[in-house]
Amino acid sequence: MISICACIGVMLFAGLVYYGVLLADFVNQDDYHYVFKVGRVWSPSLEEVGNVFTQGRFGWPPTLQDLKETLTGGRIHRPSNTSGYYQPLVALTFMLDAYLTKDWLSRAFQFHLTNLSLHLTNVALIFALVRRLSSSHLWAVLLSLLFALHPVQVESVAWVAQRMTLLGCTFTLLALHCYVRYAQALRLRWLIPVVPFFAAAILCRPLFIGLPIVLLILDVWPFRRHERHRNQKKTDGRLFLRPFVEKTPLFAIMLLSAIIQFNIRSENTVTHTDGVSGAELISHNAAALASRLVFPLKLSPYHPLATTVGGTALGRLFDIGVLAFIVVALVGSFWRWKPVFAALAGALVLTLPALLQAPFNKLLLSDQYLYGVLIIPLIALAAWLKSRPDALKKTWGRWTAILFIAVLVIFSVQTYAQTQVWQSSRALFKHTISLYPDWSFGHISLVESYIRENSYEAALKAAERALKVEPDNPSTQFYIGTVLLLHQDGRSSEAIAPLESALTSNPNWIECLQNLGVALARSARTEEAIDYFEKARDLKPRAAGVRIGLGNAYLKVNRFASARAEFQEALKHRNDSSAHFGLAIAWAANNVPEHARRHLTAAIAKDPKMATKAGRSQHLRRLQHLPGFEALIEDSGEAVLDDVLESPAARRAHGS
Repeated sequence: MISICACIGVMLFAGLVYYGVLLADFVNQDDYHYVFKVGRVWSPSLEEVGNVFTQGRFGWPPTLQDLKETLTGGRIHRPSNTSGYYQPLVALTFMLDAYLTKDWLSRAFQFHLTNLSLHLTNVALIFALVRRLSSSHLWAVLLSLLFALHPVQVESVAWVAQRMTLLGCTFTLLALHCYVRYAQALRLRWLIPVVPFFAAAILCRPLFIGLPIVLLILDVWPFRRHERHRNQKKTDGRLFLRPFVEKTPLFAIMLLSAIIQFNIRSENTVTHTDGVSGAELISHNAAALASRLVFPLKLSPYHPLATTVGGTALGRLFDIGVLAFIVVALVGSFWRWKPVFAALAGALVLTLPALLQAPFNKLLLSDQYLYGVLIIPLIALAAWLKSRPDALKKTWGRWTAILFIAVLVIFSVQTYAQTQVWQSSRALFKHTISLYPDWSFGHISLVESYIRENSYEAALKAAERALKVEPDNPSTQFYIGTVLLLHQDGRSSEAIAPLESALTSNPNWIECLQNLGVALARSARTEEAIDYFEKARDLKPRAAGVRIGLGNAYLKVNRFASARAEFQEALKHRNDSSAHFGLAIAWAANNVPEHARRHLTAAIAKDPKMATKAGRSQHLRRLQHLPGFEALIEDSGEAVLDDVLESPAARRAHGS
């Protein structure tokens, strides 16, 4: 009963500190990728649940090529910081969140609630592990609070896209719970569940691929299975091999996952920044992660390599020093102090998959890769504390506990402050810019945030700052042009030059082609606009926004049949009010009022403002006297044909 009450108290306190994440919105492109752009998260069905696992590519049984396409293609698993993950279980949780979302205006709440619930579940599992291994309620409370409130955990909890980390950690902790019971009692019924829990963790995120090796480390400490077997029967080699043999299914899953991830990344090239090699990137990332774990300062999901790597000899010397310390501590502790060895080796194994990924990233590894790193050190410390039952009776033990509590208080304040950084994309990127003011990507991301909020004046100022930081960057040119295009003062003509400049870096930049087409169309250069729209359409035939823009351009030059074709194709991919409105104009121009009325009705049903726009169209106003059109067209004076620009919010300038 004491354990249950203490665990609930820890969860409630952690939940109070993290309460701010429940008020946050979705942030950056990864959240929108997972929640809105892949699969049919908002239209769950049994068919879509099956597609989560198969991607809808093949029947049953699948061929080897089908499997390769599924496990390496994946429309659900491509966050910006990797080439892809196979993570169907994560997609299922997003579908569940969408199903439970009742209020569309606060749709992010349910997703954040699930993230926080998973974190608190992990905290409870850590509490139970430490309680079992330490036999102390006090240490269970303190160590589980350390896991819960360490500031590096905020990123994984507050970032909806990090559901993969939280859920994967949950399954990993469940596997550890079962293995601890098995290692203590050597009863097979506790070993069997470890396999499916490990497989489930891998299906969430391959970051936990090293769990079988972690279990071997735990066999060394705290379970000392090699010593127990040696004491049982010195001459029986089978007992010595038993810890390895029993983990054969786990290593098989580990190997299969490694093959899948290798195939996913096989087309990637290693990132080199200012002559920095892959090995140097790995060492710098290792030192940076270790530093943030010990001194959680300057926390951010974005740490640009250009501002941190290859800058000074002192920095490289620091990296080498940190790595040398870790290696010396590992080797020395293996022979002299097994708890330290288990803590360091376990943390290193859980971090190693991320470090091997470091050369493929354009940024330093962020805090998400540290979420589960504390698990094994806490297990090792808990087991060591059990061997010191009188620790709290001694002076050093009491002072250690007091120091621990002081650190937890500091971490609580820092964690709460960090949750405020994650309230919105705007707050997040303002924080990033405060850390790295000369990083153009941070300014560009802030521009995107303002665009998403329809704050175009603020977006323009942010884009101008980005241009000052890096004037030759095509992305900054693209966003200057895009913001001018969206600006309420009608500055479309000013947008043409920067968009043309950005397009020179990549003539196949679809978003830039589209926006340039809109700018030209609004500047009465319709024929030029059509050329750009057509090129964008040919590059991406399924882009509804491009086809709508092209359809509007065709309407301006009275190519009504071509406009109809574009709008009809756009509707195949997205039920858009602008496409219906364009079709209404095209059919009205061809004197087919029944079709015009049907599409105008559909447009107004999705967007009532279309009735006012209909009153500004000379083709639709001619039908105003016909039956059924009276309530659809609001006469507002001069006939004007508005171009349609699909908002580039949440788009990255990949073309640069």
